[in-house]
Amino acid sequence: YSLIRKLAKTASTQMRNFMLPKEAIEEYKKLYAKNYGVELSDEEATRRANNLVALYTAVYGNTSGFIENG
Repeated sequence: YSLIRKLAKTASTQMRNFMLPKEAIEEYKKLYAKNYGVELSDEEATRRANNLVALYTAVYGNTSGFIENG
C-alpha cells in the first residue's frame, strides 16, 4: 500500500512538470480508438496519456526511449 501511495505521489509530481505535445495526444487518441473502439475528447486523451507517461516514469525512472525528444 505504501509503495502505491509513493508511486502515485511521484506520478502526480511528474505530471505537473510534464505535458505531452499535441501530436503525441493525437497519436494516443488514434491508438486508443483503434484498440478500444472509443473516441476520446482532447481533454480526456491528454489526461490519460499524461497519466500513462507519469506511471511509466514512476516505475522505470525516466522516459528515455519512450518519448522521442526533438
